[in-house]
Amino acid sequence: MGGLLYICTMRHFTVLIGFISLLFLSWRPQPVQMETTSSYFPWEPVGPSNLGHIFTTGLRVGNKIYVGTAYGGLYVSEDNARSWRLVPGFSLNQNGEAVYRSPSVSALAASEGVLYVGTGTTWLFNPGGASIRNIDSLRAYIPGAFGLPGMGVFISQDDGQTFSNQNATWGLTYPDVRYSARYYGAMQVTNIIDIAVSGDNVAVLMPDSVLISNDRLQTVRRIFRLPDGKPLRSIAWGANNTLFIATSDNLYRTSDEGQTFDTLTKPSIIPLPAGVNQYGGGMMRVRSAPSNPSVIYLASSDGNGRLVSVWVSPDNGQSWTQLAVPQNASFNVLDQNSPLSLALRVDPRDHTRILIGGLQIWEFTPERGWQRINPPNIALSFPVLNMPRPIRDFVFLEDGSFLVIGTGRLIRIRDNGTYAENADRGIQSAAVLSVAVAPNGDVHASGLSPLNLGFHYTESDPPQLFRLGNFPAGVFAPVAAPIGNLAVSYRDPATVVFAYNEGRLRQSRERGAEYVSIYNPPAPISFYKDTIQFSRSASDQDRPERFGPLYPPILLIEELPELIQGRDRTIYGKSYFFIATSARLWYMSNFIPPNVDSLQYWSPVTDVPISNVTSSTTYTTYFSATNTIPTAMGGSMLPDSSITVWIGTSNGRLYRIQEAQDITLDRSSSKNLEDLTSAISGLVDGRTISAIAVHPNNPDLVAIAVSSYRTPVDRIFLSTNATSANPTFTSIHANLPNIPVYSLFFHPDSSALLLAGTHWGLWRCANVNNPQWEEMTGEIVGRVPVTSITWKPLRYQVDTVDRSDPDNILTEARLLPDPERPIYIGTWGRGVWKISSRAATSLPAATAAQGIRFDAFPNPFSSEINIKVALPSGARSVSWHLLNINGQRIATHSHQATLSSGEHTFRWNPGALAQGIYFIQLEVIDTQGKRYT
Repeated sequence: MGGLLYICTMRHFTVLIGFISLLFLSWRPQPVQMETTSSYFPWEPVGPSNLGHIFTTGLRVGNKIYVGTAYGGLYVSEDNARSWRLVPGFSLNQNGEAVYRSPSVSALAASEGVLYVGTGTTWLFNPGGASIRNIDSLRAYIPGAFGLPGMGVFISQDDGQTFSNQNATWGLTYPDVRYSARYYGAMQVTNIIDIAVSGDNVAVLMPDSVLISNDRLQTVRRIFRLPDGKPLRSIAWGANNTLFIATSDNLYRTSDEGQTFDTLTKPSIIPLPAGVNQYGGGMMRVRSAPSNPSVIYLASSDGNGRLVSVWVSPDNGQSWTQLAVPQNASFNVLDQNSPLSLALRVDPRDHTRILIGGLQIWEFTPERGWQRINPPNIALSFPVLNMPRPIRDFVFLEDGSFLVIGTGRLIRIRDNGTYAENADRGIQSAAVLSVAVAPNGDVHASGLSPLNLGFHYTESDPPQLFRLGNFPAGVFAPVAAPIGNLAVSYRDPATVVFAYNEGRLRQSRERGAEYVSIYNPPAPISFYKDTIQFSRSASDQDRPERFGPLYPPILLIEELPELIQGRDRTIYGKSYFFIATSARLWYMSNFIPPNVDSLQYWSPVTDVPISNVTSSTTYTTYFSATNTIPTAMGGSMLPDSSITVWIGTSNGRLYRIQEAQDITLDRSSSKNLEDLTSAISGLVDGRTISAIAVHPNNPDLVAIAVSSYRTPVDRIFLSTNATSANPTFTSIHANLPNIPVYSLFFHPDSSALLLAGTHWGLWRCANVNNPQWEEMTGEIVGRVPVTSITWKPLRYQVDTVDRSDPDNILTEARLLPDPERPIYIGTWGRGVWKISSRAATSLPAATAAQGIRFDAFPNPFSSEINIKVALPSGARSVSWHLLNINGQRIATHSHQATLSSGEHTFRWNPGALAQGIYFIQLEVIDTQGKRYT
């Protein structure tokens, strides 16, 4: 799902074929073997811990405080919210059990040692605001609609150690994790919006019905709809088993478990503010006082997200007093951009003190009346400290302070409301769509607001703290869709690009600090016209918004020499950047301009359209299985430096374009857009292609994935002859759970190891030729969607080479092997995580292949040296590097051409060297793409 950064090195850094001292050394190598480890993998959190949180609700039970997140599960604190940890029994896979628990916590309640956790159907993103009833419940990922299922209420009776969701009650069959738009009928997947408890009595609220239980949800009775037929909003137990239920417009009371209802929203019972003619229209929040359940509070908003009023009843709903005037400029309580977000909580120690909020926080006490809580130290800074927006809930703490829960950081307000501080240490719950990592260690992550676009400077920023990217407001602001695919250049680590709404792109040359637009057709200057086939000006039909309002798939492939920037600031190597939008595949010239006067031009690689959508694409266009819209892209560089690009679509079509880097090629007779859908049609069956991975050392190995709950159950397919005229695909789903797949990654250190980001986290297949899958993230990260996979094989090193002129100190930059070669994953709900390649692949330390021999002579040498290599079965490339006694690389050379079996001798001049002892490292990639030492 994320933008692919494919690194095609001019010589391969990452696996060493041993090293040879120029004094004397040689040996007989052994073949590399694949190993398998246990299910535990040592993942490290990368962040962001200060951005991207979407908290939904909170609860204090004794000395424990719980907060729920929209996508990242349930957290608990036992030190008054000074630190947090995931609740293992709810959020993480325990003991390898084949159980999925919805990570979308929507409601919390507790009574007499029982903890109730409600889960809800949650949009991962839905920028078009389409009704969920219009979306195929079996299509997990469609650009613009990405849903997680609610799964009823989970119950813990052992202090949060283990959870059950009462299968007999909720009617779930594991692993039934399909998204569902259905709120009523058979209890398959349910959306919980509120829970109220009083002793053994439990009331569970869904948008259209109420479940009432007298035995802690062992049995339930369901009430469908209330007299006004409006959506249900909140629920509370009063005194004497009286239940209060609020809809969007009215408040009802029942004392006989729903047999009859009293309508309380009448002017004769609950007074209306002057000039107001309705009680609600948006949200109605009802709460009872924990210390005195006869005291009932009601707050409501209208359909425009403005506060109507707040009322209190001291006598279990018999009489009511108005406490607040309607929202106005000086009492600006609610965030009108989030009309259903209205927080109301009663202090458990003082039934006369309440907090309300949405945009602002207001406190009411009889002594002081209404007081705004607005600590003066709230400000935007780094690390970001600002009030959540919108505010959804509050939790009163033992010391008189309280937590503010909503979209943004978890904030503690103390000192009588005069001081605010971060209270989310240990929480990492951002929803990430794409992650990109630069060779200098910069980590970039994109996703849903409030993350949007974050970046972390590893060498200077505190661990797990991210900066918020700056992008201009206005027509190009990412307001209609989340920021999607990211890519970062290894030639110039300061260069980052992201795709966002209406097919647009922005590029930063400042490490993500500032971005400028780089894709604005139909301006004629945007197009490079000196081609054979496409000498034409831009057309109105090239406008990107005509072909999709969301972010497009992008692809960056780079050739990378070791010396990447010379002392004259010249950047070496090549960058090939592609975007699939506007019905075509486009190529950008000068992705990294050689100078400030160089323009970046766009060229259509082929004029044959990819999409069958011709104009006026809307969000609902993506929901139609008859429409073809690019959703995934992968690519590879062949030994002859030509590039093949693969494109998958929203309705399961597959395309291939060979020699895509050659924009001058006449494609009228060959090398045009190839429709390979017939090769996968029986496997994919029209489902959305969400990811394409090409093995970087073997372009014949291509994997594609689909993201759907719909049958057939297989989700991942492999071709072992992808470069042939008629490639074939087979399923490698094997024992992978019946869940959507969102991202794929072939690890270059192995000829057949594939990682798959799924709805249940990251899984690995050690050998795609004999597929068996192993879960990698359940024990630490959790079973949350993995939307992006990338790695950092090289590190960026800047060396000072000339200090003779203090005003013009000369430097050179090199790309050297990263010894850890970490793999990074972006998750929807748990942020970004990393793991070393060694731990992720379980590959043993490198050893040389049986039969490979090499020597270096003369030894000692003065200027030139002969490298002699004996290959038992040929090789795709041979590389060698000269190291000094301290292990520093002094010079390098790569022979990027196919070699036959037998002995080969290369004469090499490494340049001027100081007298001393040196070593040579040798690397070989055989004809199958396997690496040995």
